[in-house]
Formats: sequence, C-alpha cells, structure tokens
Amino acid sequence: MKKYKRLNFLFVLENSKIGGPHLRVINFANELKKHHNTQVLASSYYSKELKNILNKNNIKFDLLPLTWITKEKKIFIKYVLFFFL
Repeated sequence: MKKYKRLNFLFVLENSKIGGPHLRVINFANELKKHHNTQVLASSYYSKELKNILNKNNIKFDLLPLTWITKEKKIFIKYVLFFFL
C-alpha cells in the first residue's frame, strides 16, 4: 500500500443550516480522513443537525459564533457589529 503524507484540511462553513455545500464538505471530509487530518469549522447558530451528522461520521469539528449576511435582524446586527474583529 502506498504511503501518504498526512495533510491537514480545515473546512469552514459560515452557515450551519444543512444544504448541498454542507453535504459535499461532509462527504469530502469523510473520504479524506482515511489518509489525512480533517476538521470542520462551523457556525454555532442552527448547528444541531450539522453536529449530529458530523458526530455520526466521526468528523472532528469546532463551532464558533460565526455570522453570515441574512435578513434575520439579530444575526445581521451581529454580522455588522463584529465584521472587523
């Protein structure tokens, strides 16, 4: 079997609501973790379903209070206030 140099991959998801890009990252991280170190960094908002999927697939992850541009007033205000931090 060919030896691989273990690389580190970090996938950043600023929005934790499950959709196509999130599933693609999960599938890709699942394949990469066989030979490399993978981790997902995601927003802690709306993260329950994403956490369950990542745990089920044994993918390392961290959750941070990341925000994204949205029409939801609470999240939009946080985005504007913390944009430059």
